[in-house]
Amino acid sequence: MQIRRANEVDLEAMWGIFQAVVVTGDTLPFSDATDKEVFRAHWFGVGQSTFVAKVDSRIFGMYTLGANYPDLGSHVASATYLVSPEAQGLVITQYFRDSRLLLFALEGRWILAGGETTGSV
Repeated sequence: MQIRRANEVDLEAMWGIFQAVVVTGDTLPFSDATDKEVFRAHWFGVGQSTFVAKVDSRIFGMYTLGANYPDLGSHVASATYLVSPEAQGLVITQYFRDSRLLLFALEGRWILAGGETTGSV
């Protein structure tokens, strides 16, 4: 599995995963009526660091990191990750969780663990 920064070439595969996940209505605050431009703004917007997980040439998951709120809340990080339904339950989800925490630390963002501030770099 390869984890790398996402780019515009990945948009269609990422959009497909997003649609497959939001249709259930129990995972994200987005509805299945969310259009591709709203999706693009959330995943590729200013200040977002977005990554994809590929196995061979296929994208099976993605995550994005960024400020939770603008201005005075920008020191609080937020992360969203999605895994393709056919890859759920595989090692990709565990790897994302571990990589996401590492990237929070590397980017110097505050992270929370069990409700306690663990610090920043």
